[in-house]
Formats: sequence, C-alpha cells, structure tokens
Amino acid sequence: MKQFYRHRLPHWQPPGTAIFITYRLFDSLPKQVIEQLAEEKRRLEREPSRTGESRRDRVLREGKKLFALADDALDAALVGPKWLARDDIAAIILENLFHHADQLYRLWAFVVMPNHAHVLVEPLILHDHIDKENEDANFITLERITHALKSFTAKRANCVLNRTGNFWQEESFDHWARDEKELDRIIAYIENNPVKASLVDSPEKWKWSSAAFERNEDGTCLNRWNG
Repeated sequence: MKQFYRHRLPHWQPPGTAIFITYRLFDSLPKQVIEQLAEEKRRLEREPSRTGESRRDRVLREGKKLFALADDALDAALVGPKWLARDDIAAIILENLFHHADQLYRLWAFVVMPNHAHVLVEPLILHDHIDKENEDANFITLERITHALKSFTAKRANCVLNRTGNFWQEESFDHWARDEKELDRIIAYIENNPVKASLVDSPEKWKWSSAAFERNEDGTCLNRWNG
C-alpha cells in the first residue's frame, strides 16, 4: 500500500521516486494569501472531477494549483521573516541538507530563498529492513526526511538568531516526480526560482542553489559542502 495522507496540502510518496519538497518560515505568508488559498481550495473541491481522473490525480492537480499561489506569494516576500536571506542561516540549511545526503536521500536539486526552501530528494532504501510484501516499507519515509530537514535547523537557527518559538511552518508541500521529464522540469523550477523572484539574472549566480554547485555523473549534487 502506497503512503497517502493529507493535512492542508496533499502528500504522496510512491516507493523509490524523487520528491519535490518545499518548506517555509513560520508566518511567512500574509493573512490575505492564506485566506485566498483556503477559498481556492474550497472552489477546487466544488469542481467536478475531469473525465477519467482518479482521486489521487485530482488531489495532486489541486495541490499544484495551491502550491503555485503560495510560492508566488513567498517569492514576493512582502511580509513575514526573511531569516534565510542571512548567509549564516542559509549556510545552516545547506550544511544540514548535505549532512543527510547519501544517508537518507539522493540530492537532486535545492535552493534556499529568503523565506523558504525547495529541495528535490530521492529517498534511499532501508538496507536493514527489507519487506518483500510491502515495497513502501523498504524506503526512508517522507516524514523522516522532512523532520531531518526542519528539526535541527530550527534549533540551530533560533540559537544564532537569539530567539525562541516556531522557526518553520509545520506544513510543507511535497510532490513526487512521475518520470524523468518531470524530474528535469522540477530541477529547472527549483534552480530558476531566484531568477523568477528577481534576486539574480541567472540561476548559477545564486550561491544557495544547486545551480552553483558541481554535479555527480548521474546528475545528483556533488556532496562537497564546506560552508
């Protein structure tokens, strides 16, 4: 049985596929955007399903629309904290991301923006737990990966910022890459995000992005993090 669960956004993790994860700072979306997202979600739920569309595909399609609205607002960064724009905080995020690379996941792409981060990771196999009847149980779970990305970085960043309280928003968005073409599209989307947000004029100029890092022969990010 594949993992499928919902909070405010859809989460879907077929075994062995790369997953696009977006996590953002706490209180980084203005109230009016949150209200707009809620209204759009209600509108989408009232619409009839498309011909031949499965429930899973409908949930994923709706999630993409909500994600696009939220990501545009995050890129504008008109309100809320922008702690990830600080080099010392962004370095914490990347150091943690590379620390877990090749332990929990293969790292395909990443970008750290002023108030959110996008990553594309492929969960690794649990070598100490092989379940022939349940293929999903053989892979490191999405929940474990998101916890690894957010728990330590929240504590470390709060310490550097000399603050307490929530650092990351509890909810995150994730979407799995269905095929190699979509994998390439997601990588391009992630690395082009700073250009889309008018922070730089070419992806490789944003130093907190995989576009500025070397790659392995298979296309994954070369793990040579040195700060």
